[in-house]
Amino acid sequence: MPQQTVSLRHHPTKSCPATERVEVKIARTKENGLTLTYHLHGQIDHLAIPCPQEPGSTDGLWQHTCFEAFIAPAGATSYREFNFSPSGKWAHYAFSGYRQREDLPQRLPTPEISVCHFPEYLELQVTLEASLLPSTDEGTFLQIGLSAVIESADGNRSFWAMSHPGSMPDFHDRSTFLLKLPTSK
Repeated sequence: MPQQTVSLRHHPTKSCPATERVEVKIARTKENGLTLTYHLHGQIDHLAIPCPQEPGSTDGLWQHTCFEAFIAPAGATSYREFNFSPSGKWAHYAFSGYRQREDLPQRLPTPEISVCHFPEYLELQVTLEASLLPSTDEGTFLQIGLSAVIESADGNRSFWAMSHPGSMPDFHDRSTFLLKLPTSK
């Protein structure tokens, strides 16, 4: 699959003047996993960017600057949520339906995250092994929603996604899972 680039839009109720744009490049790995490269463009020094920490799984990343991916098998109600912080922390959740959490399989690999800071943009790249993705039948598409929460230095947050169908930001809304990827190479 060739690499695709998606532009995210901020929710109209929450702007962030220091953020010019957020783009995500998505590509399949040779092993049928995914690589997501988030580019945050703007006045990075006017944003609250979490400092590097020891990598590990952490809840509540969405309360500060983080990048997210929602991945579901087409036609299923189940989906996975991934949160990636510029700190190197991450979170992974499974849902059986809209916001209905369920347990994840045991012994899943850790996502590979790298972050590069520049004066006018931040790049976060994450690689998800195939075993982290929802299981699907051959020929079933994955539906993907990409999003970000951007916190400004004053503590205000803006919410970015491919689309915003409601009056409030809701990254779990399946109508925002707009990207379709085949499950096989």
